[in-house]
Amino acid sequence: MDRPKETVRETLLRIYKGLSYPTLNESDQKVVSAANASTAFGELSPSGVDKMLDSQHLDGANATVMYDLGMGLGRLIIQAFLSYPNLQKVVGVELCPSRAGIAFSALRELAKTESYRFEQNSDGTCIRVIDRASEEKEEKEEKLQEEKRKADQPKWTKELPSTTRYLELRNCDLFLAKDALEDAQIVVLETAFPGHMYQKVCEFTSQLPKKTRMMTYTSLENFHCGGPMYYPYSSYSPTATVGSTATRVDMPWDTLTTDSWCEASFGANFFFYRHK
Repeated sequence: MDRPKETVRETLLRIYKGLSYPTLNESDQKVVSAANASTAFGELSPSGVDKMLDSQHLDGANATVMYDLGMGLGRLIIQAFLSYPNLQKVVGVELCPSRAGIAFSALRELAKTESYRFEQNSDGTCIRVIDRASEEKEEKEEKLQEEKRKADQPKWTKELPSTTRYLELRNCDLFLAKDALEDAQIVVLETAFPGHMYQKVCEFTSQLPKKTRMMTYTSLENFHCGGPMYYPYSSYSPTATVGSTATRVDMPWDTLTTDSWCEASFGANFFFYRHK
């Protein structure tokens, strides 16, 4: 008898089972200190992630590329990948090795199913799972195109973009995610930045592709002191395409327990932007 298909939340609970929140060690502290970053940490609950990606906020159903810059333990980005099959390229980036290690362990557990193929780079700082169904579909399309070329059929003037779905996790500084500046459609910055990094954040986010939808933990109006050239955004609210001010949206934070994602009794304010 076939095993009943898991819900997204059941899958998340399974792959994170036994993974406890790590205590930052000396290596973590050195990495964070070298990057002049912050060790502050919090996670959205699954219901918060659902709300964040609904049609009134980041609209996950109408995107193909998403980045979580400061993914923590990786729950948010893995949930997004599992929930939205239209997302083809999904990338999570985390600076702290201990936190990234938890995310890597969860992704390895996910890769044990027949639906995904696992890959790791040479130094182990980047891993990913590839959706086998989309990969097989692409291979068939490439074979068909090759057969057409051999039959002297007209060649494509422009190759079709890859349709292979994958989720990639990286243990590095988020500012090294340069590919986000080329193809991002959704960016999550659920990260607390120290004040001395505001200008660097401004310069990075201002280079994101036009129409990128972004959620931040801190209002970008508090960051941008460099003038209009560093603030190419429109704020938007859940009920309007473009609003005049940043939108306060209460979203439940996770209680940071490992065996349940009980919502806390308080919410956190997040801000939503669209690159002009």
